[in-house]
This record gives sequence, C-alpha cells and structure tokens, in this order.
Amino acid sequence: MKNFILSLIALILNLSLIFAQTVDNKKWGSDIVHKWRLEHEVGYAESYEKLKNYVADFVAKHPNGYSPKSIITIPVVFHVVLSPTEHSSFLDLRCIENIGTLNTDYSGTNTHSMSDFPASLKANCDIQFCLATIDTSGAATSGIERRDYIGPDWATGDNGVKQTATGGFDAWDPTKYLNIWVCNLEYGMLGYATYPTVLDNFYGLVIDYTATGTTGALPPYDLGGTASHEIGHCLYLSHIWGDSPGCTNDDGFSDTPIQDIASYGAPTGVIFDDCQTTSPGIMYMNFMDYSDDIAYANFTPDQKLAMQALFAPGGVLEPLTTSDKCGIPQSNDSVFADFQATTARLIVQGQTVGFQDNSTGNISSWYWTFQSGSPASSTFQNPLNIIYNTPGIYDVCLIVSNGIYSDTLCKQGYIVVTTQPWPDPNGYCDTISNNLPTEFPLTFVNLLPSNWGYLPGHNGLHIKAYADKYVNYTFNVISQLIVPVSKAWASLPSSTIRFKIWSGSSFPQTELGFKDINISNMTPYMYYPVLFDSPIQVNGTFFCGFELTYSTPQDTFTCYMVNDRGALGLNTLFVKDSNNTWRTCDDVFGIHTSLGTMVAGCLSNNLVNIEQNVTNNKVAVYPLPSSGLLNIDFSEITLDNDVEMRVFDLLGNELKIPKSKTSENLFKIDFSLQTSGIYFIIIRYKTQLYKTKVSVIH
Repeated sequence: MKNFILSLIALILNLSLIFAQTVDNKKWGSDIVHKWRLEHEVGYAESYEKLKNYVADFVAKHPNGYSPKSIITIPVVFHVVLSPTEHSSFLDLRCIENIGTLNTDYSGTNTHSMSDFPASLKANCDIQFCLATIDTSGAATSGIERRDYIGPDWATGDNGVKQTATGGFDAWDPTKYLNIWVCNLEYGMLGYATYPTVLDNFYGLVIDYTATGTTGALPPYDLGGTASHEIGHCLYLSHIWGDSPGCTNDDGFSDTPIQDIASYGAPTGVIFDDCQTTSPGIMYMNFMDYSDDIAYANFTPDQKLAMQALFAPGGVLEPLTTSDKCGIPQSNDSVFADFQATTARLIVQGQTVGFQDNSTGNISSWYWTFQSGSPASSTFQNPLNIIYNTPGIYDVCLIVSNGIYSDTLCKQGYIVVTTQPWPDPNGYCDTISNNLPTEFPLTFVNLLPSNWGYLPGHNGLHIKAYADKYVNYTFNVISQLIVPVSKAWASLPSSTIRFKIWSGSSFPQTELGFKDINISNMTPYMYYPVLFDSPIQVNGTFFCGFELTYSTPQDTFTCYMVNDRGALGLNTLFVKDSNNTWRTCDDVFGIHTSLGTMVAGCLSNNLVNIEQNVTNNKVAVYPLPSSGLLNIDFSEITLDNDVEMRVFDLLGNELKIPKSKTSENLFKIDFSLQTSGIYFIIIRYKTQLYKTKVSVIH
C-alpha cells in the first residue's frame, strides 16, 4: 500500500501537467490512471492480466450468453465532498436521479436512438443500483454522506478524496457497497474509475458534481451518462475504440465494431470512419465511447457477458451479490415505495396518465421517471397529466425518501400506448414466455433408467404439478395458455390434465383459475391452445402450469421445456412432489429450466371512465381519502327500497367488502382489510345510478 500511495503522488504530478496542457477531453481520466498503474504500480499489471484471463475463460464457457438467477442489485453510497457553496446547490435529489439513470441505462431501457444498429444490441445487463439504506454499523442511512471541503480542486488519480484523513471520505466496505465520490475535479474533468482487479478501499469511481444526476447538472453531461460510463470501467469494460487509434486495436467484444478513435459531441445517424465504411458504421452511442449524454444508448450483449462474469461464483465482485445493504433497517421509519396509475394504462398516443403515490414511511421526497413520457420525470407526490406521444410499452419508476431512508420501485411495461383506440374489447393483448428466442429447439427429459416417465410430465417420482414463475408482464388478465405438447396418451377417454394459474411469491400458493383438458384432444409435437372459460385476473407474481393425476393404467402427458441452462443459469420451474411440497426443479432434478408454455393475456381498463365525484349531490361520501370506514350518506333521500352497492378495484375486479347500515340513511363500507389505492363504487337505487371514485390510504 505504501508503494501505491507514493506512486500516486508521482501520478498526480504527471497528470497535472498533462491536463494543464490538454483540457478539451474531459473523459479520459480512467484511461490515463489505468495506463499509468500498468506501467508503474507494482503488481497491478499482473492483477489486471489475471482479471482478463478470468473473464476470457468465463466468456468461452458461455458462448450463448449468461443471465444470473435474479437481477443483481448493487448498493451504492455517495460520498459528497464539496465546498459549502457547492453543497447548497447540490441536492440529494441529484444522487437519487443518478440512481434512476443508471437503472435505465443498465436495464437496456434508455430510449436514445441506435441509428442503424439492431435493437438486439441494446442489452438488459440484469444489473440495477440502489441507494444504500443500511450503513456499515447496521444503522439506517440515506446512502449519501457529506463533508465540507475548502481547498484546491481534486486531481484525477488523487486518492485523497477517498480518505477521511486527507479531506475526503474513507470507502465503505467495497464487498458490500459500490463507492461513488462526488467532488470538484480540476481542469473540468468529468470522472475516473478503477478496474475491478481487487476490492480494496480505492475501488469505485470519482465523478465531478456538475456531471452527477440531471437537475442542475451542466449540459451536455446532464443525463447521468458519466456515471454509466465510469461504472462500465468498474465492471471491467474498456473504451470501445480500444484506447489507441487505428483499426488493429479493439475492446475485445465481437458485437462492438472496431473503431478508429473516440467519438465526441452528439452524433446522429450513421457515422463512418477508416475502420467502418459501410452501414451501420461506428457504435458512437455505446456507453463506453466519449459521446455526449444525449447520444448514449447501449451496452451490448457481449459487454453484458463480461460484466456478469465478475458477479458469477468465483468472480471478484461476487460478494456484492449477497449484500443486504439496501434492505430494511431495524427501525419503525422504514420506507417502502409503491404506486399505481389513477387513469387508464392502455391509452392512445397523445393522451395523459395520472399516478398516485401509495408509499409508506413518512415520505418527504418523491422522484418519478416516466419512460417516453412528457415530462420524463417529476418530484410531485401524485403527478398528473403525463403525456405519452409515442406508441410503445413503457416503464414507470418511483424513488421515495424520508431524508434517512429511500426505496425504489420500477414497474416494467406498465403503460401501453397505441396509435388509435384498441379494437379488441378485451384490451391490449400480448403473449409472453420464460424462454428466450435463442433457446430453441425445446426439449424434454426421459428419466430412464433411474425412473420411468418424463420431465416435465408423468414419472416414477409421482410429481403432482409443474408451475412456471412470471414476474414482469404488461397484462392484468390471462385468457389462454399455448402449450407445446410432446407426449399425450390417455388410458381412458375421460383422462384430463388440469392447466392452472396460481398466485404466490416464492412458490405457488392460491389457485386463481383452471381449465381441464382431455388428454386425447391433444396431439404430440403440436402446440395446443388452452382457453380459460373466463379471463383470470393477475396482479403481481403468478405461476402457470398443470396438475397431473396418477392411475392404473397410467396416463402419459409431457410438454416441452428449455434445455438445461446449467448450474448458474436461470430457473423458473417449480414442481410439487409426492408429498405435496413445492420445490425448485433444480432441487428435485438438478436442472435449471423453464416450461416452453406461452401465456396470452390482455390489459383492460373497464372502469376508467367512472366519474371522479358522485353524480348526484344528494348522496354524500366521506371521508375522502378514507383510512378504513367510508360513509355513504343518503340523508337527503327518502329510502323506501333496498340500495345496491358494488365495489371494484382499478383493474375492474368486483370486491366482496363488508357493508353495513348504521341508520335509516347511513351506510358504511369497510376498507380496513384492503390495500391502499383507488376504488370505484357503483350505487344503484331504483332507477338512479350513482358513481364515485375513492382513495384509500392506510
């Protein structure tokens, strides 16, 4: 460590001379620091070579790509080291905003143009970021710490900002947090990062405060792109042009075109250079180029694979995958983000959507992001009139904080925008599955000689049911399943398979609906559509699959599934064993897979046109909002007949909620067991129809 500190002093002196002479390039700090360490720091070149060999070996073993069992979420802490004046203009919101842009960029949902490159080269890296909620002592934190600093601007490579003793902040445990230092860098530099050769107290990134977040950041670096770029270095990625001019150097990834030199400014359209003379040209929109934030758009699948190698078992960043520092602190003031749309989610372009915050925890600040919406963000608690002008399917995210704690919730594919009113009365419909386009052909497993039968299907282990887990989807009702049948032999004409939808979180729990299909009606090696008698409502995680019965003689039914993804691959398939216990397919069969079934569903908003207020002023509804009991007062009406009252949720589901009559003209509806949100009440008395929308907040 002593040699490292001494070498950094020399580095700072050299860099000061370089930057004093050349200040037009504000992004090259990581490259200069890395090259200097390769040449001067004892042991660094060997560590970096070891890292490269590990990543290359991992990539070679995963030629079809790699996705983790679940999205990797990295706790982040911002160490803000600024002057009092700079602190006053740099709000916590800037750090919160940057978490939002990082999550957009690393999830492949940045909406900037890919020019002539295919959309498949905009990868979802399966990496997300969150502000730490638990500090190193286990106490609650906002994930942001500050200290005043009066002194010269910090030099690139100067680890003084990373040490409390020299005016900065010591790193938090790098095996639990990603450390980001925010300061004023000299010569207008935007930031620099360290490669993941070792998780020491200098690992992380330093970023200039003017390029952090969006609100108040200085254009053209005001869309969070600097942090996305520098964290790319923290996750092994090098610059897309290979850090040297010419067409023989490369960044090591086959899906990023060889590029002569760095790109600058905000290029658009197809750009050529000496290395790329035909369309689609150079990939200037890649986060590892030097373009302005407005041009950044993507990481590629090969870049994703290299980043994921670091988090896989044996990777240098594996400890971060088990960090719980974005968990719930031991406190009664914990924050939970939650929200819902108060208008239709299936809209025509040019229409607006309103949103209601349902978060808990004494919230004091809100930060919304609306993918492709206008405005694209909001700090209002309940933003209204968000305009969607472009057809597509879009995410909505909310970050909430009470000044100490923060929490983030993103709902994927939450808003559906069409060019004209959707013609299907059932709403917008879509088909999803857990198998990727690259995972064909599908397969099934013959369990001989250890057992008779097949996976997934009837077999000697007497598996009673198979269920595939779904988390992200757009629809709210399921109309049918499309089942790839591999074997179907019925011992009796009455033999059936029960196709089923369950709700649940970790395992299937509550039955939501089912359909019995005669085995003799299904044809092997063909898809069979299972149409439910009525649409099945889903809201949150659900499971779809089928139940089996065993008899003598024995039926045989098997459907196709995805080939084994390997020990580190994703598994979404669960099986109910002979003891009626749900277990993962990996636990029972040692296989990570998914059913080949496709789920067809629709997004419908049947009640979105209900009036905001009761349409007859002789009926009073109070209090609004309600925290439990809601009063329906008919005091100005003489009731001589029964009153019909029906309650619906935002999706159109009719709810069985307790109602009582407390006097001749006063009724109460008990919402105490319902979740916070928007509900609709339809009241019918004789020939009169009263409609109202109420908000319930617990």
